Amino acid sequence: VIALGAGLRGPDDLAFDRDGNAFFTEPHDDRVMRATRDGHVDVWVDGLPSANGITISESGRLFIDECRPGGRLIEIQTNEPNQWRVVLDDIGMPNALEMGPDGWLYLPEVSANRVLAVEPDSGETRVVVADVFAPSSVKFDHRGRLVVPDAVSGYVTVVDLGPGDRAHLRTANPDRP
Repeated sequence: VIALGAGLRGPDDLAFDRDGNAFFTEPHDDRVMRATRDGHVDVWVDGLPSANGITISESGRLFIDECRPGGRLIEIQTNEPNQWRVVLDDIGMPNALEMGPDGWLYLPEVSANRVLAVEPDSGETRVVVADVFAPSSVKFDHRGRLVVPDAVSGYVTVVDLGPGDRAHLRTANPDRP
């Protein structure tokens, strides 16, 4: 538990490493915070404009994206503060991302109305979903399918990346069937 006033001012997203540390993005303060298991909070990386989505891979690699025009995908070292590298830049408003079962990072490119897959070492990209409108996040379900909420239509689309099959899981918009 992190006490009120202990250093977090506006956390947006979080991820946990293997040691029980929690990492938080704070987009309004352009930073990533770390909270240790004993509740100590510190600035882990500063100067990342609109730091927003965050995920940690099974191997312990920490990634964030900046939800802004021309945003970046950043890898952050978990063992030493202020150590990071740009994986990819000039992304159209990336938001809540996730590491896929294939080892690629998946992120919604909100302003481009698509979902990108990014190879985390090389920065190679491929478009995996090209026609969702303002995708707000991506997650993988228990079957390894990509789940994409569409903020404009309210549809939640599920994509089986192997064969590319797509279905609408449901809609959050009561005016849509």
